[in-house]
Amino acid sequence: MNIAELQTDANKMRNVLNDLFQLSQGEFTPEIERLEIELADLHKVLAKKPDSAHWALKSMESDLEMLKQQKARIDAYIKTLQNSLSGFKAFLEECVRNSENGVIQGETVALKLKQNPAALKIINEDEIPAIYISEKTETVIDNAAIKKALKDGHEVPGAVLTVGQSLLISRPKK
Repeated sequence: MNIAELQTDANKMRNVLNDLFQLSQGEFTPEIERLEIELADLHKVLAKKPDSAHWALKSMESDLEMLKQQKARIDAYIKTLQNSLSGFKAFLEECVRNSENGVIQGETVALKLKQNPAALKIINEDEIPAIYISEKTETVIDNAAIKKALKDGHEVPGAVLTVGQSLLISRPKK
């Protein structure tokens, strides 16, 4: 059972106990004693659930941190490999350029340079004629200004401040 189900069962059992206690006019019957023991056992199980949930959260947070570190290492390795690949390609291109006929023939492959399609390179933006220039406008909402205005008591149509809740796990003081 999860925490919510256990808490619901405990509340129902407490209500049944209260009803039985009232019906028995304040006398402890064997049935009431049995239910009190069951309720106490249920509370013991319920008391262990938050601790289990806490350790599960800690384990997940630890796994997430470990994965982030692994990702950083993998990203660094990818960058290193990309740089090595670029350097090796540049080296091979230079070797082909320096070869006698522009080709280095191997047993199964040949290395040669190919002509790439024309690529645009802007040398001086100020000299580009106006016909080739277009303007882009971007509208963005200033969230920080809206939040400040709302906090200062101003009304901003279409916006409200909301206050959420997040889980806090604390250790009881001994």
